[in-house]
Amino acid sequence: MILTKKLNDNSISKKMLLGFALIFLMLALLTNNFYLTLEEERKSLEEISILTGHSARILNINREISEIQRLTSVFGVTGSLSVFEKMKDSFQLIEKELLEILKQTDRQSRKDELLDLKKVLKSYGENISSMKNLFDERQKKITKELPEFWKRTELYIENKIAKAIKLGRKDKVILLENIHLKMLKVNINSMAFLNSRNFKFKTAINENLRTIDNTLNSMRDALSSREYRDLKKFNNNFKTLFDQCIQANRMYLSLVNVVMAGDALEFSTQSKKLRKNSLLDLKRMIENSDKRFLKNVKITALFLFLTIFLMVLIAFYFKHFVAKGIEDITRIFEHFIQEDFEHKVPGLERKDEVGKLAKAANAFKLVSIKMKSEQKRAERLTKSKSEFLANMSHEIRTPLNGILGMVSLLQDSKLEQDQLEKLETIDSCGESLLTILNDVLDLSKIEAGKLSIESNPFCLKKCVDEVSFLFKDRIAEKGLKFHCEFRGDDVPEYISGDVTRLKQILINLLSNATKFTSIGSIRFIIDVKKLAKRKISLRFHIEDTGIGISEKQLENLFEPFTQADASTTRRFGGTGLGLTISRNLASLMKGSLVASSEKGVGTRFTLELEAEESIREDSTGSVSSNIKFNNRFNILVVEDNIVNLKVIRAFLKKAELE
Repeated sequence: MILTKKLNDNSISKKMLLGFALIFLMLALLTNNFYLTLEEERKSLEEISILTGHSARILNINREISEIQRLTSVFGVTGSLSVFEKMKDSFQLIEKELLEILKQTDRQSRKDELLDLKKVLKSYGENISSMKNLFDERQKKITKELPEFWKRTELYIENKIAKAIKLGRKDKVILLENIHLKMLKVNINSMAFLNSRNFKFKTAINENLRTIDNTLNSMRDALSSREYRDLKKFNNNFKTLFDQCIQANRMYLSLVNVVMAGDALEFSTQSKKLRKNSLLDLKRMIENSDKRFLKNVKITALFLFLTIFLMVLIAFYFKHFVAKGIEDITRIFEHFIQEDFEHKVPGLERKDEVGKLAKAANAFKLVSIKMKSEQKRAERLTKSKSEFLANMSHEIRTPLNGILGMVSLLQDSKLEQDQLEKLETIDSCGESLLTILNDVLDLSKIEAGKLSIESNPFCLKKCVDEVSFLFKDRIAEKGLKFHCEFRGDDVPEYISGDVTRLKQILINLLSNATKFTSIGSIRFIIDVKKLAKRKISLRFHIEDTGIGISEKQLENLFEPFTQADASTTRRFGGTGLGLTISRNLASLMKGSLVASSEKGVGTRFTLELEAEESIREDSTGSVSSNIKFNNRFNILVVEDNIVNLKVIRAFLKKAELE
């Protein structure tokens, strides 16, 4: 017996040692996995930081390129050296930014893109230098050589006219003055063409030059051969000089408007592509980080599962060797489960595994006693929470009632129709907000079966219009199409029902459709069908072209705290209670709420209700604005809230009681 016991003890020890060794190994592997994951995340964060910096630098480069283009236009008008220096400074800044990006880039594909960008930038820089030379050459031709030529020509003709006057040669004077006038026109048109590049001026120049040639040829006898040759030479020299001016102007404008603009456009296009690739890489890194996180979670779950499995094996092994002690402790646990803590735990004096289990049972006893005490405390806390919720509901209602009261007073004041409509919408939204506030308590009332449904007359079309109005702007802002339509032969004006609960359901369904739809449209269709007597059937269809729901996910859609996808909460927000409350409200209204959907195509919710036609809206509780009182009344108002006091005072003043 002793030997068997020792053997069993040794076997248990070896098993324990092996079990703990395996657990330690798994924990070591798990720790190593966490370390490697953290290291990868650190590197990923560094790359993300670098890519973010690259995007900022690329944006700065694009701004500087735009600034250079602006300065180019200014330089073309003013020729200012300070403007040219600013262009060079901007170019040097771009080179510096691009060099910094290259230094921080390791990926070869990204380097190739940056090198292509650098080539374009180099060409752009060379063109900036060439632009200064071409501008100087153009200015030299247009502002110096061409005016000097005209000055010499004009002086020559004026001298010849003066000599002809002295000689009494009126025919020659008339000829020279005519040529002089034509040349003045040529001069004016040439400057106009070079400044505006309007070809009507060039046409006028050619016509005047031909006229001068024809005049010289026809009146050649009135001139000396030298004068004829000189005037012909002036005419030909002008053509040559004018063509040179045009060429210089064309080369400068071609460089600025074609070559440099093309380089700037190419540079901007490549930089945008580079930034887009950077953003794609950034998105890819974030996705890879998420994948690593999920992978790490799976590995952790696997190790935990293996650890638990190993512990179960060890427990199973212990059961076969310490069955007696476990049976005794099991009976004790049965008493503990029945909350009978009077029994003493056996085996507390033992040093082996059974003794440890006995100590654990004793600890469970103490914890259970403590838990029973904590349960009572939790019940007290639950009661306090309910009281807190009721108090907070009151505290929130108080300012909201103040808002609604002031809105009511404003509605009775002199307002434009547009203002009145907006005020009515504010009033409707406030009422809806007050209703939603009450829904905080309604969920528990629904589950307890204590929530009641009212039945009052209301305008069906007005209800639909008010609900639609709340979402029209939001849907339009998302670029979606919205269509609202009644279908039926005879849509009643008034029906009986709980308009507040109906709005609550429709607002929730339209809110979900708007939230989960990015492209396409949202359709709000109301099918009206008459039944026997004054009964009617209403079907409210809300269709969207949103993300859709798979068939498997659709089964649990109306369960509390349920959404189609675990990522939905992160992406769109929401608690998952809206559809649960809506279906319960539909059921309380003796109707139904069903959904059909196809993932990636869209979703359709159908609310089906039966209602009874009514004659008019219920006016119970309304106060006529025409009621007048006299001053015989003494009214005492006691109120501890300043907002409520202001509202009451305003109503009393309106009734001429203040």
